[in-house]
Amino acid sequence: MSKLFSIGELSSCMCVSVRAIRYYEEIGYARFRNEVHVKVIGAGNEGLRALNRLRGLDPDIQTVSIAYGDELNDIRRAFGETELLSILAGIDHEAALVIAQEARKWGILTVGIVTDSFEEGGANRHVQVLAEHVDLLFDFSVYFDHQCCEDMIAGAIEALSALVLKAPIDLRDLHTIVKNKGRAYLAAATSTGASKISDAMDQLFSSSLLPEGLFAKTSFAILTIMASSDLSLFDAEHMVDEVRSKLADGTNILFGTIIEPDMHDAMKVSLVLTEIRSGAMLRRIR
Repeated sequence: MSKLFSIGELSSCMCVSVRAIRYYEEIGYARFRNEVHVKVIGAGNEGLRALNRLRGLDPDIQTVSIAYGDELNDIRRAFGETELLSILAGIDHEAALVIAQEARKWGILTVGIVTDSFEEGGANRHVQVLAEHVDLLFDFSVYFDHQCCEDMIAGAIEALSALVLKAPIDLRDLHTIVKNKGRAYLAAATSTGASKISDAMDQLFSSSLLPEGLFAKTSFAILTIMASSDLSLFDAEHMVDEVRSKLADGTNILFGTIIEPDMHDAMKVSLVLTEIRSGAMLRRIR
């Protein structure tokens, strides 16, 4: 059973004009399962390698590999009843573009995830073309640490799928989160102990994986908190306030907490920043 808290039940001290905030909490050990169908497709050799390296995905997330040259009918059959589709691909793989175009025709929400690649020529152009055919795009091709890249890919998938599969988000909410958001950036944190909340927030805000100036240029943020049942509404509200304090006025924040008894003392937090304001100039911190 889940509870849905409206904005009126959150803190009245609003530093940011927030038009849509939702808080999701699972109570007890009964897990809520949504009817939204989530799938991850590995496109081409690079996407397939990334797909094979992923570990610990929710078993309700289906995985499929598609090679360049596969017939459109095979691609369409692979979609099935999918409503949220993540496409893993190298920076130059045309199969990802074909999949994205077909998915959009079928009304499927699409998330492009560009994996690590050592190919230099035309990287920015290929990524930009894919970005124009997906609703949300994570570009991890700039990270040369393979383990870091794999962790970020899994984190991007988990950040969205956990809200969809384990919280009462309907398809309309899903469109609000994903539809036509453009480039997206991810910060993730894992912490334990008495100071786990402050430690997790420090990790998010100090992440070297986020371009400099991104918080001030973001129009939409998604905060996902996974923890055991010792996480209180006060704790969650405090974490949202911390994120809110970093964002510009007018930023929309959607956040959800997912109670996982097996996590015990651990906490996992992810923050997706997207819908970057037009004309924003971002410099990646190395």
